Amino acid sequence: MEIKVAGVHFQVGESLTQHCEEKLADLKKYSVNAVSTDVTFSNSTANSDVNAEVVIKTAGLTVRSTGFNQDAYTAFEEAYTKAEKQVAKYKERMKKHNRRREESIKFAELPVLEAQKSVISEESLADAPDDMFAEFLPKIEHKEVKNIQTLTVDEAVMQMDLLHVNFFIFQNAKTEQLNIVYREQDDSNKIGWIEPKQA
Repeated sequence: MEIKVAGVHFQVGESLTQHCEEKLADLKKYSVNAVSTDVTFSNSTANSDVNAEVVIKTAGLTVRSTGFNQDAYTAFEEAYTKAEKQVAKYKERMKKHNRRREESIKFAELPVLEAQKSVISEESLADAPDDMFAEFLPKIEHKEVKNIQTLTVDEAVMQMDLLHVNFFIFQNAKTEQLNIVYREQDDSNKIGWIEPKQA
């Protein structure tokens, strides 16, 4: 497993790097085939805390956790503890889903889809003919999506949970269509699922 420890506007010393590498090496006991693990330290803009982010990438899933503390070591320990709990929690579920993936191996061999990059600016909309309301348009932020995974719906929900995000885009292993799972705003325990209607 490749482990990278880096800082964004934050000096990461040799001792801290070694500490992170030794702790993350312990994850091998869960027999999770991690492809890479990234640890990133940065200074919080809100206060004097250090932000530690741990991202563990496996062949099928990504685990992300964060920790905040004035001490970098403590911030990392918080992030690591969260990541370890997630890995342990989903160990059995990952085995179950891997068995399902083996049954649908032909779908796993589909080419990777990538989102097309496009940027819409208020200025360009303001110059559009007969557009009288461009100044009232909300700011549109572009977010690029790469390497859309081929998953079952259950796997997509699990991946959304591991990444701590409110929605997740994936290629449905059964239908080969792009689907979205998301958390309902009025009930975070309720999951929504969007899929194209078959013609």
